[in-house]
Amino acid sequence: MVNVGENGTRNGVTDCPEAKNEEVFQSIELVVSSRYAKDEVEDSFAVREERNMSESSGFLRVDDTTTFHEKPPFQTTEFSVLKPLELLDRIKKRLYKSRTFFFNRRNPSEKDWSFLNELKDVQKEGLKEENVGFERIFGQVKNLEENEFGVKIRFGRMWVPRNGDIRSRILDEAHKSRYSIHPGATKMYQDLRKNYWWPGMKFNVMQYVNKCLTCAQVKAEHQKPYGYVQPLEVPEWKWEHITMDFITKLPLTAKRHDTIWVIVDRLTKSAHFLPIRETYTSEKLSELFVKEIITRHGVPVSIVSDRDTRFVSRFWKQFHESMGTRLNISTAYHPQTDGQSERTIQTLEDMLRACIIDFGGSWDDHLPLVEFSYNNSYHASIGMPPYEALYGRRCRTPVCWGGVGQKEVGSKAAVIELTEKLQLVKVRMKAAQDRQKSYADKRRRSIEFEVGDQVLLKVSPWKGVIRFRKRGKLSPRFIGPFRIMARVGKVAYRLDLPDELSGIHPTFHVSHLRKCLADDVAYVMKS
Repeated sequence: MVNVGENGTRNGVTDCPEAKNEEVFQSIELVVSSRYAKDEVEDSFAVREERNMSESSGFLRVDDTTTFHEKPPFQTTEFSVLKPLELLDRIKKRLYKSRTFFFNRRNPSEKDWSFLNELKDVQKEGLKEENVGFERIFGQVKNLEENEFGVKIRFGRMWVPRNGDIRSRILDEAHKSRYSIHPGATKMYQDLRKNYWWPGMKFNVMQYVNKCLTCAQVKAEHQKPYGYVQPLEVPEWKWEHITMDFITKLPLTAKRHDTIWVIVDRLTKSAHFLPIRETYTSEKLSELFVKEIITRHGVPVSIVSDRDTRFVSRFWKQFHESMGTRLNISTAYHPQTDGQSERTIQTLEDMLRACIIDFGGSWDDHLPLVEFSYNNSYHASIGMPPYEALYGRRCRTPVCWGGVGQKEVGSKAAVIELTEKLQLVKVRMKAAQDRQKSYADKRRRSIEFEVGDQVLLKVSPWKGVIRFRKRGKLSPRFIGPFRIMARVGKVAYRLDLPDELSGIHPTFHVSHLRKCLADDVAYVMKS
């Protein structure tokens, strides 16, 4: 390998002065590695003039400002057999091979001159009387000056006309090349404005970045999510409108239970926690539903649930259709639709953890009293315990007891009291919904799409869920674009998904969508 000492000599012979020209070769570090042959240089535009070798320590020093890198073993690489000047010329050629708009002002290369001559020709064409209006420089023509290369400049920056393809090439190089790698609109504009100027440059850069399909697919959002909260209507009577969900992957108990079926009344907030097995089929769940729910509360009017395979099965749908129950299933990957069940599950899990810590044993042994404690405890949204809203009073416990004996429930006063209590529950629920909606909407923003619009679909995990078979840290955040087929409700849309995503429900909440502004030719489905 070639050793360059601190005095700028190679093997005792002084290098040519051109190799030390700091104005020509600036701010590029070259580290020759036998393990990784670097075809490109990380820092653009030039090469540092000194490379120091510390033979005693076995480390290679690039210059006084850089850190030490481990000395590579003596194996030949693409760069190791080149003389210093040949090495610098090779790097210059590679840098200028793809560069179209950064050049050396003091010593322009052949490609630099080609670019300058092309720019001057385009400028001459743009300054013709018939093209001045198209270039939007009516009041700027007299302010244009010429630099040492004969290029028209404004504010010390080269003017890039609208005609020709130079402007688009500059934008492509500043955004899509390996030296840029898709910067944001602000970064890209600040980089370009040091050398170039044209009317509306900042807007053009922002428009270019917004239309980049790759940026839309991979960049994270740092703004409020789309879609205001749409609360469900307050039910009119007890156990007519319910929600249900599963808690799965629990420790297997002696009774072979590993799942809890959570069923909640949306009006009284009373709940049933049924221990089951995760392998239960829709037929088995239907039998359990009749035994535990219908025998106690009657046939519900509607059921809100997520898109669990058992809830979307044909048998489950036909079973409830025969009883006159309407199934309200959430959109894909949007558990907020069934927020009542999700919040109840969170409370239930906390109570079970506390029981295991304090009392030990299996979780299904504690589940009956956990259900009683939940239903007999104060609930903030209705302002009373669920049992009081359901039965008219709280159930008796060793701590809280009431009158003992039979209570007359058929009297007119008792019926009026119960009716007034239900009205109070509805008023409090409505107030709670409005309060929660006002809090949530402050952190959200509204957006509407039209049928036929092209949108991107979010695939990033939510709490570890792998969506659309997309795995890995570097998988895209969005896929698409897809065309909107129809609007479903106020904040959901049905998309035209390709055949490879036929197993995914095509209706999505607006928070999972992003407007796609890319050109038609860029519509590529990323696998």
